Formats: sequence, C-alpha cells, structure tokens
Amino acid sequence: FRQDANDVMQLLLKAQTDANEMEDDDPQISFMISAWARMCKLLGTDFQAYLPVVMGPLMKTASIKPEVALVDILCLILDFVELVRLSAAESLPYLLECAKIKGDDYLAQMWSYILPEVLKAIQTEPESDVLVQHMDSFAKCVEFLGKGCLDETQLATLAKLMGDILDQHFKRHADRQEQRKDEDYDEVVEENLQDESADRPWADHQWAICIFDDLLEYCGPVKAISFLTRVIQDPQSREPENVNATENAISAVTKIMKHNHGNINVEELLPHWLSWLPVVEDKEECIHIYSYFCDLIESNNVQILGANNSNSSRILAIIAEVFLKDATCEDNELTQRLINIVRQIQSNAELWNVCTSQLSEDQKQSLATALQMAQ
Repeated sequence: FRQDANDVMQLLLKAQTDANEMEDDDPQISFMISAWARMCKLLGTDFQAYLPVVMGPLMKTASIKPEVALVDILCLILDFVELVRLSAAESLPYLLECAKIKGDDYLAQMWSYILPEVLKAIQTEPESDVLVQHMDSFAKCVEFLGKGCLDETQLATLAKLMGDILDQHFKRHADRQEQRKDEDYDEVVEENLQDESADRPWADHQWAICIFDDLLEYCGPVKAISFLTRVIQDPQSREPENVNATENAISAVTKIMKHNHGNINVEELLPHWLSWLPVVEDKEECIHIYSYFCDLIESNNVQILGANNSNSSRILAIIAEVFLKDATCEDNELTQRLINIVRQIQSNAELWNVCTSQLSEDQKQSLATALQMAQ
C-alpha cells in the first residue's frame, strides 16, 4: 500500500482544501478525519509530512459544539457531529507519535497547541461516550510524552476538571436512585435506567479500587490493608457484579506486599492472600498477582508452600483454574513459570496423584493441555 499512499493522501488533501468551505456539521468531515487516523496508523512516522495541513481542521472539529434540536433530522446531524469529535480525539496520540521524528522542540510546540484544546473539549463535551474517547486520547498523549508534559498550572486545571466530571457522574447516579423511589417506578423505568449504561456501581467500585491500588503502590500502604481485606472477605465479594472490584482489591494487596511491605507483616498476611486465589476474571491484574505467586513459590516461601509442601494440592488447583480460564494467556513467560511449578509437583509421582485426585475433570484436562503445548 505504501507505494500508493502518497496518491491517496494527495486526494485527501485536495478534499480537505474543499472542506475548508464546508459547514462544521458536514458529514464529509468525519469521514476525512477517520481516513487521516487510519493513514496515520499505516504510515507511522512518514505521516509527519502532512501534519501542518491536517492539524488546523483536526483541532477545529474536536471543539465543535453541537446544537441541541428536537426534530429527527437534526438529531441525525447531531449523531454525525459526535462521530466527528470521536474521530478527531482518536487521532491525537498518533499525531504526536508522528511528530516526534521532527524533534523534541517540535513535539513540545505541537503539545502546547493541542493541550488547551483537549482540556477544553473534555470540559465542554455533552456526550458521555465522546467524553470517554477524549479522556482516553488525553491519557495516551500523556503516557507517550511522559513525565514533565504537564506543569503545575495544567495539573491543577486537570485536577479540577476531573473533580467536576466525578461530581457530575455521582450526581447523575444519585438522580437515578431517586427515580427508583418514585411512585411510578416499575420494570419499564428500570430498563430505561439500565439502558443509560452509566448506572454501574460495580464499575464505579472497580475503577475506584484501580485508582486506590495505584496510589498505594507509589504512596505507601498506610491503613489500607484492613480496608481492602474487608472488601475481599465480604460475603458478596464474589457475586458477578462485585467480582471485578474484588479482584482489583486482591491485586492492590499483592502490589502492597511486593512494593511497599515495610510497614506490614507479609508473612502473616500471605496465608490469607493464598486463600483469596484463584483470580481469573481480570486478565491485566492476573499478571501482577501470579507473577508474585511464582516469585514466592520459586523462593520456597514456607507460608505459601506449607510445612513439608502441604499446600501443594492447593497450589496445583489454583494453577489448574488459571489455565482453565486462560487467565495468564497474555504473558507467555508467566505461563511458562507456572508450567515449571506444575512439573515440579509432577516429578513426585505420589504427590502428583494426591494433588490431581482433588481436581475436577476440566482442571485435569487444562493441566494436560498446558503441559502438552509446552513440550
């Protein structure tokens, strides 16, 4: 495709020149921005030559404010304008990646141009789906640029902005809860509330704990262990609506024990931690949890192995469930470490027979499959 890329870009640029005469809500604009985003992904650093022409219209479309109307035709236009803003926001991290080839000074200038517009777009965006894309793109930009890309004033602005967004979120949640208390509340009203897709308290809890475990990892454990333990051991913690939040809490405790264990008794906590496994739903957190799990076993930790390897059956059952649910499928190295642990147990035929006798048929099959694939 690269041999034809320049011809395609020239056609797009010609169309963009014509686009300068278009209205803000012209549907062609959204298609052009989507095309730019895809071309940027395909061309990589070669796309930097087109940045001076692309950036102006891109930032203009990112800040479009749709007019609210009641008639169906204008609602369709509103939907299209939303697509424009989504496409513009999606493009920003890729544009920064392409700009890097021109040097740090050029990249800094582009970021100084983009940043105020992105923050403004986040502040004024009326649609939650588009707001999510704005924030995701902003996060990717900051990740790419790294430490120092936001000064103190910008961080203060961002903190206030995030606070306002959270206030609005919880206000909407409270409003929906009030609707449930209304005398006209019934199954139809509940379906409508669920369709809004924002009333997801379990997701709120999960994200709250995600933030909490990151803060703990870098800021210290304080009194968090007792709080997280209460969350994990709550009778409802493994219910479908709570399991993701619970697994994030387990991951938070794991990170504290691994990174900030100075003020806690890890050896005393480890038996409780082992009893909380397996964790299999949150694949990203599984990597952290089972990496630490392998660290402990490979270092012959007595609290995990048990006296005279008395915990071998428990360890094998956890690993079997991990393989059954593909919980570590995204990390081949970690999967191999787990397989090595299985082989250690397997090397003692008597111990292996005792351990496997306590597994379900599905768990036995998952172990056999993993061992066969590793050969």
